[in-house]
Amino acid sequence: MRTLISIMCLLMLTGQAYAAELQLFVPDTPAPSGPVSITVVLNTEGENINAIEGSLVVPREAIVREIRDGNSAVNFWIERPHDTDGTIRFAGITPGGIVSEGALIFTLIFDAKERDIHLNLTNAKAYRNDGEGTEVTLSLNTAIKPQTKEEEKKDASPPEEFTISLSSDSSLFEGKPFIIFAAQDKQSGIDYYEICEGIFSGCVRGESPYLLQIGGNALITVRAFDRDGNIRLARLFTPEAKGRYALYGFLGILILVSAAMVLRRKSAFLR
Repeated sequence: MRTLISIMCLLMLTGQAYAAELQLFVPDTPAPSGPVSITVVLNTEGENINAIEGSLVVPREAIVREIRDGNSAVNFWIERPHDTDGTIRFAGITPGGIVSEGALIFTLIFDAKERDIHLNLTNAKAYRNDGEGTEVTLSLNTAIKPQTKEEEKKDASPPEEFTISLSSDSSLFEGKPFIIFAAQDKQSGIDYYEICEGIFSGCVRGESPYLLQIGGNALITVRAFDRDGNIRLARLFTPEAKGRYALYGFLGILILVSAAMVLRRKSAFLR
């Protein structure tokens, strides 16, 4: 029994050629029961696209179990795909742009009581990589394409290495210092981040950009967790913290040297 996925496109733009389109793939031989997997890919139709955004609306009977963005062609999520009351919102950019007939965007996993799932595309936009961010129409292809179902393998690799940037901007956070970061995971996808300020302080969940709570005068650690629990760490010494920790290191060395000299004199005295 094949799963029937029906798509109703809400973009009614008659007489205008679509510059890019989202396409939906389902397994060629899905199970008659259990979760339904739908892969969302981007066909740029020959355009160089560097940003997309939109919303996919799902019916109430279809419960979104998981959204996977591992190995996505989108490098930086402005709004990572997430489900809010049956609406999956997404917005992301790819520096340098994408020219592809099938660039993976994300995969939806549904717990569906009904095997007939209707998806609506709304507020969809794409932007050319032309230096001006020219807006082009992003449509949803109503043709369903089969996808060979592969056995899922547990992700045993941590996210890729990433860096943390310290910044400040008068238009953000009232000019207070904040950090920017973005990790990638090519298998299960990034699940969440934890930000730690200082060595002994606790860590909190957060997203980029993140407003520093102690003004950037600390060692900053960001932990990136993928959906299978693997972790990648990135660290940043702010200029103030770098000087302070260098002083701590110097004092520590001085204390060790002094202690060694005292022990040496004490040993010589006992002889």
